[in-house]
Amino acid sequence: MVAEILLHVGMHKTGTTALQSALDGYDDGSSRYARLDQPNHSVAFVTCFSTQPHRYHVWARIGATPERVAQERARLRAMIDAELALDRARLIVVGEEISLLPSAPVRSMADQLGTGGRRVSVLAYLRDPWGYLTSAYQQQVRGGQVSFTLPRPHYRARFEKFIATFGGDCVRFRAYRPDCFCNGSVVCDFAALAGLGAETLGECRANRAIPLEAIRLIHLLNRSGLVPRSQPGLAARSAFVRHVAALGDTPFLLGPDIAGGVIDPEEIAWIEGASGLSFGPLPTPVEAEQAEAALARLILHIPAETTDRLRALCAGLGLAASGADDAETLVTRLYQALLAAETGRSGARARLA
Repeated sequence: MVAEILLHVGMHKTGTTALQSALDGYDDGSSRYARLDQPNHSVAFVTCFSTQPHRYHVWARIGATPERVAQERARLRAMIDAELALDRARLIVVGEEISLLPSAPVRSMADQLGTGGRRVSVLAYLRDPWGYLTSAYQQQVRGGQVSFTLPRPHYRARFEKFIATFGGDCVRFRAYRPDCFCNGSVVCDFAALAGLGAETLGECRANRAIPLEAIRLIHLLNRSGLVPRSQPGLAARSAFVRHVAALGDTPFLLGPDIAGGVIDPEEIAWIEGASGLSFGPLPTPVEAEQAEAALARLILHIPAETTDRLRALCAGLGLAASGADDAETLVTRLYQALLAAETGRSGARARLA
């Protein structure tokens, strides 16, 4: 039976995808990375311990019925039990969405994981609020968001229940500061914390930030309504993002007039007290409506230079691109060309199947 569990619960935007990919398949005979269908353990743990797993976005997105989700829940529960029964000193679990479970499911999870006196250690990397807002909003735009509502870090809602359930001595917080990590890598940092052989882990870099110029053009694509909810449509979106990511180098940064609309000083005081970490000076609070208006001004402004670069990109790909074309016309033309190419490839694969 596994003697100890190292439960890494995020938070989001702290390199968890890179870490999950690097740890996938790791087993040195003492420490093992849990094998639960996929490297991201969020799906297994949220499905197994949520009180309403059929509402989990993974299943809702594909229209899975409650009966289908119940079957998946039973299957994943059996997989977790099988991992816990292995003869290993430690089992490692990494899933950022585990931190989003409510208190009751976390207590249920603690009861199952702690059976037989098994020790559970909880680890959470914390991203500073300003960095979290910037990275999370960028990801939302890449995923199709058209609104200017900023995500919130929700530190207390994420982590207070783990302290209450497992005890403060069993919950460890670490600042997500890649510039302070060995080789600038969260994989290397985690390996050192966990006493793993870093040389045996693959190095998978976290998702790279894309520039402001690209964010503006992707948001313009989102507002166009052109992207169909199909595999070729989503593949064409990914191709579009790759192309426009090379059109500028201006960092996507949120000023205090934007960040001040969602950073709550009381919540920051709580997480600093709970973690012992400091997130430095905070922006002056502003009304959420003011912050969203400032963000809209930042995103909606597409300079002529960006349009010129987009025009050159289209021309380089053999697409019509006259000097009279505005950014919206060029975004439409580029995406439609990419969609046609992806649709053709999809059809070819279907014919070969």
